[in-house]
Amino acid sequence: MSALSLSGGGQSATGVYGANTDQTWHADMQMGTTAPSASTVYTATVMPKTGTATTPTFTVRAAGFNTAFVSNVQPANGANVTAAQPVFSWSAPATGAAYTYGVEVYAAGTMGNTNNYVWSAYNLGGTSVTYAGPPLVPGTTYQANIQSQQYDNTANATYGAGVMVTFCFQCSGTGGGTSVNFDQLFISRNTGAFTGTAAENFSVALRFPRAQGDGLAGYSIQCPNMAPVTGQFGVAPIAAGPGYEWANVMLGTTQPATPFNCTSAVTTTAGATNTVTFTVDGFAAAAAYPAQISLAANTNVTSLGPVTFANPMPSTTVAQANIFSINPDGSLGQQLWFVAPVTSPVSFTGANLVPNTNYALALATVTGSSAKMLVAQVFVPFCYQCNGTGGGTGSSVNVVPGWNLLGNSNDVSVDVATVFGDKTKVTTVWKWVPATSRWAFYAPSMSSTALATYAASKQYDVLTTIAGGEGFWVNALNGFSATLPAGTAISSGSFAATLGTGWSLIATGDNMTPRAFDNVLSPTPPTAGTLAAPVLTTLWAWDSGKSNWYFYAPSLDNTNGLGSYIASKQYLDFGTTGTLSPGVGFWVNKP
Repeated sequence: MSALSLSGGGQSATGVYGANTDQTWHADMQMGTTAPSASTVYTATVMPKTGTATTPTFTVRAAGFNTAFVSNVQPANGANVTAAQPVFSWSAPATGAAYTYGVEVYAAGTMGNTNNYVWSAYNLGGTSVTYAGPPLVPGTTYQANIQSQQYDNTANATYGAGVMVTFCFQCSGTGGGTSVNFDQLFISRNTGAFTGTAAENFSVALRFPRAQGDGLAGYSIQCPNMAPVTGQFGVAPIAAGPGYEWANVMLGTTQPATPFNCTSAVTTTAGATNTVTFTVDGFAAAAAYPAQISLAANTNVTSLGPVTFANPMPSTTVAQANIFSINPDGSLGQQLWFVAPVTSPVSFTGANLVPNTNYALALATVTGSSAKMLVAQVFVPFCYQCNGTGGGTGSSVNVVPGWNLLGNSNDVSVDVATVFGDKTKVTTVWKWVPATSRWAFYAPSMSSTALATYAASKQYDVLTTIAGGEGFWVNALNGFSATLPAGTAISSGSFAATLGTGWSLIATGDNMTPRAFDNVLSPTPPTAGTLAAPVLTTLWAWDSGKSNWYFYAPSLDNTNGLGSYIASKQYLDFGTTGTLSPGVGFWVNKP
């Protein structure tokens, strides 16, 4: 053959031989936005290298068009792809029918023009494929066509439904903006007491460079089959030099199959968005965890001295140490200190730690490059200069303006008038009494007589004390730190015998995850194939800063439906490492 053309229905296309790709002729005709009539006749002209042209004709039935499109295509449309061999992935059509798949890559704006045809793969049985064509050119925009295909043996025809996406290869500022995105990718397997369970969990973490006045607003990270992880960048002043913020995406307790693609979208205060695609192509080995760590989990550290550990990897493998803050909801906060490489023992050399504050030491071995690191990380939570044991006793609670859901994590009762009696700071304090299903109430602006009269008129109790293990609400006029009496931390296991049915507002002192807390209430461990022993119906914790609820339900956890339910209700997700930390109050509903 020396030429190929196709015409009909007022359209035409000239074929080109893909000498550098699939070594076949292509004549791809764009038919517009309306399906052509089944009676339309298309004429193909095939010119041999010698002799005369042949002119066969054929008809295409409109009923044969495939409308079952794939979804969740990665890289996403508008993404900046940094991997030299990107992974194309998608979700199968929801029809339940069997399909094969094809992927075509073209230079941007030339879809169907074989002169700009870069690479293709057809007859794919799975829902992902790694690019295996010629090297992509940095700074160049490409289009990818992801097709679901069905073959008709009788008609000798393939019916395809294609989803087209545009991506830029190693470009700067794609997706409508010029803002920065992440500069380091941690692909982690994690263990340790901070996970709240003996099981491992897996995650990816992105480091975003920050600078004063950079105008960054927020981020959204999307990985396959997961709700997007979104957040706002901090608004606190950042030093003139480079600073960093981190975002974590929890991937679950089962190691995901690799490779797969995720996207990171960074937005600016001006409304621009920069989207980058990154590839997760493996995890560190299970044998790579640091071992024999001398710092015990959930201890009260009066002075953070040298910590010894064993690095099980070859001497060429880097070990590193981090100190992270722990958020008020118990989830992992920002990186406060980092050093690498380290050898045992490692000494903390960062800024002064704050008394009565929870932190997490993370020791890890690291392989890979400085841009993409495979990490095996052990988390060790501790409380710095706290009164008591168990990872902090809740001896100090931070109160912000508005509603705060707090907890007494000690075994010593709180005198409400003594701790919350400043009417310039506190409007009201509330405690739920499960035995009578009514509220106990305190307002520092009221005299004792007025308080008793008002409480009786509303069928409240007068709130005088908050016992150990009880949660409570504080409605504050201004932010302040309240010191609670010192004592022994309340163990989550103590609720196994005392927690009644219905709603209870409680607090613990041992940093358990919601799943671990639910399991410790059960006299028997979870049954095979389940993650949680469903003692509780639901568990709720309030985030004052975000004015939103953290939610957990064991039944949804066991059916892998927890994440999607939380996303549908726009609640907050504890993830696999968020804990019920000292000083936090939370609601539980027990059937």
